[in-house]
Amino acid sequence: MAHNHLRWWQRLRDRILMIAAVFGAVAGISSIPLSLDFLNPIARAIADFDITDLAQSQFRDDSDFPPDTTIVIVNIGNLDRGGIAHLLQTIVAFHPRVVGIDAFFRHDKEPLGDSVLEDALRQTPNLVLPCELLDPNDDGTFDSIATSHLRFHRLAQRAGFANVITSTERSFRTVRYFSPHEQVAAITIPSFPLAVAATFDSAQVAAFLADHDGVQEIAYLGNTDKFYVLDWSQLSADPAAAQIVHDKIVLLGYLGPQFTGTVTTLEDAFFTPLNDHYVGRSFPDMYGAVIHANIISQLLNHRSIHQVGQPIILAVAVLLCWCNIGLLSSWHRKLPLLYDGLALVMVVGQSLVVLFLTVYLYHQFTLRMPTTVLLMSVALTPTIHELYTQSLVPLLRAVVEHILGLFRRTPVAGILLILAPLQLAAQDATILNMRGTLRVIRNGAEVPASVGMVLSLSDQLQLQSGSAVTLVTSDGRSVRWTKTGTTRIHTAIAKAQRSAIAAKFAQYVFKEATSSNPDDDNYRRTMKVTGAVERAVTERRGNLDALEDVLQTTGIGLTTTAVDPSMRNLIEAAISERTIVVAFPHTTYHAGDTLQIAWFRSKAGTTYRVVFRRSDGSVAAELSASDTIAVAVRSRLGLERGIPYYWRIEERDGGEVRSQEYCVAWLRAEDEQRVLADLRQIERDMADDPALAEQLKARYLEDAGLHALAAMSYSRSAQQCNCSEYRRALVEYLRRYSYLP
Repeated sequence: MAHNHLRWWQRLRDRILMIAAVFGAVAGISSIPLSLDFLNPIARAIADFDITDLAQSQFRDDSDFPPDTTIVIVNIGNLDRGGIAHLLQTIVAFHPRVVGIDAFFRHDKEPLGDSVLEDALRQTPNLVLPCELLDPNDDGTFDSIATSHLRFHRLAQRAGFANVITSTERSFRTVRYFSPHEQVAAITIPSFPLAVAATFDSAQVAAFLADHDGVQEIAYLGNTDKFYVLDWSQLSADPAAAQIVHDKIVLLGYLGPQFTGTVTTLEDAFFTPLNDHYVGRSFPDMYGAVIHANIISQLLNHRSIHQVGQPIILAVAVLLCWCNIGLLSSWHRKLPLLYDGLALVMVVGQSLVVLFLTVYLYHQFTLRMPTTVLLMSVALTPTIHELYTQSLVPLLRAVVEHILGLFRRTPVAGILLILAPLQLAAQDATILNMRGTLRVIRNGAEVPASVGMVLSLSDQLQLQSGSAVTLVTSDGRSVRWTKTGTTRIHTAIAKAQRSAIAAKFAQYVFKEATSSNPDDDNYRRTMKVTGAVERAVTERRGNLDALEDVLQTTGIGLTTTAVDPSMRNLIEAAISERTIVVAFPHTTYHAGDTLQIAWFRSKAGTTYRVVFRRSDGSVAAELSASDTIAVAVRSRLGLERGIPYYWRIEERDGGEVRSQEYCVAWLRAEDEQRVLADLRQIERDMADDPALAEQLKARYLEDAGLHALAAMSYSRSAQQCNCSEYRRALVEYLRRYSYLP
């Protein structure tokens, strides 16, 4: 009896010591700043991945997320200010409760358009406009904000910052969290969606904020298939379609040149956890206005993501470790030949179970479960057990076997495969949004379709080529229908299927465990990139404080070799209005020692000079030219880095004809090195697609304020690909910045 008692005590002691060693190793590893560069490109591919993304992108059941019909998103496309004003007048006529405009009007432009827009904003009740947080401080506050021009901004009842919290890893810009409010000096500024939601129902928003403090995870309702969406072209053709906005929240924002139901441009587009490509983001999946709509819906409906407390996770991890050590000890004594294989199955199986539970809890109960401690304790337990019970040589051999084994695929995933019956919809449907020509055949007669229209099972849809419609059933399921021709409603909504999370998870694991050649490059064949400027980012835009005010106005920069032929004709057509037209942005940063300037002149045979002046008006350098092109070498001219220089083209013979004044600042050396390193990284990442690389470089340069270099990249992209999408990107870039006279 005493002998058995001693053995029991020894086993208890050993188990406690091994558990302490396991969690000591977990704490030690967690505190070490590991470098995972040796895992590239794997590390880059998973850098922006969260396991809960699977719950939203792969296993999500849309029927659990009924559309929010209190929010109407209106696409402003590429409308000018006059067009936006007309759109506002059409919408306001149907008395929306709140109107939020997710766009900035920073400067005066064409007087007539500005005046019309000002009148339309003045007549819009409960108007909310965005602002931008600038220059974050170390204490968690911001130095200042930027708004639309005062003549427009003062007409808003409320304003909120449009900055979104994005990942800063290279090109990844996934939006998972939002901040309800931020501090600017001693003033609290609400976010744009919070300002809109509070204007609609302040009591609901106050209740949400009382229960939730600080940065919140976005509980995404969905993309454009979960909100009413109207395109500017629809309202232009049929103003009566705006009647759906009555007593609702209306968000005006950019959803592409025309609404298509998917993200087709990079302008104001972001990655979200709903992205189908959950690892190695390929193309943004949601526009900024739709992200704001999701946050507004979350605030008004009190949706939130809860998190399991660390004490609970630690208790579960200790209990699991206790059981695992008991199993390993038993296998080591009774099944020594099968020990390694059983330990591997235990690690892989329990890891899959932990990941499954993480996805399941997030999907089913919107409960986020931290997995780091659980997974590390499961993975380290066999190693610690061997370290404790074996000599050093068997330990090293076992560690190598475990490390190799963890990267092998196993058929154990097939055990998780569960077949779940598919349940087809059998209810009526509502038109959530549409594009193109769509008719409804009801009782043998054609009826014009409209957003919000309820369809019965006996109705038929008639779509022409290029048209599409999103339907939502009465139980919350939705389907996007693009098939040309006539289709019965019950056929269309039968595609809105639902299936169990367990079955979807098992199918995902089985597919990933049995596939060996995933088509990672497939997205390149379907990308439609047009290029754009980002509306709101959280990182600082530049380090040249002297240019902050000047760079509020941006232009487009290009050399003669970079001008698209169609653009060159338009530029030359403007010569009759301006004697000297310079093909260069009005303000820009610049990287590189050489700056090439091109201009157009109707009068031939004149010599020119380029005069660079400092901010106090004194001449810093002059450059002579006998042609309509000049190359300025900063080092030769004695121009300094980080200082804004104002320059213009003048006739050398003393004539009065001269160009407008422009501003350029060469980046400081450290900033230039960072930019060039990022550009080289883009080239390496996209080495197999040079045209796409130039498109991404153009976007990066545009965001950084290097507009002259950005235009050249847009042009090179169009020349290398010779496709209409990339040529259109250059044209839209010129138009977007009002470069043409």
